[in-house]
Amino acid sequence: YDAQIKDNLSPGNAIMFAQPHNGVVDRNGRVWGTYAETRAWDETIGTVPIRLFAYDPDSDRFEWFSHGLPRRSDPDQLVADPCSDDGVEFQAAETRHRVDYGFCDSMAYDGGGRIYAGTVAGVLARIDIETGRTEKVCNAARAGRLPALAFDRHGTIHAAGGMACHTVLFRYDPRANRAACAGELVDPARSERPARIHDLAVADDGTVFLAENDNHDRSSYLWEVRP
Repeated sequence: YDAQIKDNLSPGNAIMFAQPHNGVVDRNGRVWGTYAETRAWDETIGTVPIRLFAYDPDSDRFEWFSHGLPRRSDPDQLVADPCSDDGVEFQAAETRHRVDYGFCDSMAYDGGGRIYAGTVAGVLARIDIETGRTEKVCNAARAGRLPALAFDRHGTIHAAGGMACHTVLFRYDPRANRAACAGELVDPARSERPARIHDLAVADDGTVFLAENDNHDRSSYLWEVRP
């Protein structure tokens, strides 16, 4: 392996920090992720501090987009929010969650023209790889965080997220533009809920395996949801 540092992506301005979190490679060989706008010694952030980038290794060039991922408050979206709120409030106890700057929580590539992304505010969005244009699909996780995205063999995207034991699993079919929620994750036999979901995988029979993390009261579990 010939390891090389291509650019210093993580630091932003004096009070903002971003990571090219869970980036993906598209069919053109470009790497996609997010970066923080840097404005030298300015101690105030702009209206779009977290933005998209695409890196082409063949030409060794970055494309720095001036926009980022959609916010919870953006009114335009492709489908209605799939999971009812049931009184669940947005969990903003952690500093980096208090304001929705469009931080990327996950990315999954459909193999064609779109990348799907989840945000720490619980938004599902998609990116056109040719133009970089973003669209908001919906507000998926009411409690915030959407770090788990994966496609099944039929091309349906499965996503999971949430915080403070309010975690949800839902599906989005891009072809039909239809979303369906499986509800909050709970094992009734044990009266257990995952504290958070960090990743998932979908088996060929539709079974979803979910990796829990950040449980402060017990070991994190591996969860299974059957179709």
